[in-house]
Amino acid sequence: MPQLEFSRQFVKDTQKWRKSGVSMVPFDEFVHLISGTWPLPARYEAHLLTGSMEGIWDVHIRRNWVVLLRFHRGTVRFLRMGTPASWDCDQIVCR
Repeated sequence: MPQLEFSRQFVKDTQKWRKSGVSMVPFDEFVHLISGTWPLPARYEAHLLTGSMEGIWDVHIRRNWVVLLRFHRGTVRFLRMGTPASWDCDQIVCR
């Protein structure tokens, strides 16, 4: 079972989504699933990004609800959550 880490920005993104009234059930199901399953089922459309975001996974919780992840030595680090249109890709911290 991988260790889960959440970036500070990811926690802020999560708080924003919870305040918006969007059901977090699909996200909670995803976190439970990723704790024990890889590769993810096809419905999540998980794929690696390239370019300046090389090594980061883009996972679709819903059609326009995306989570960015990085895997490193048994740890899954959650970087961002939301809609890609709301992100400034130059400001995404990928550490």
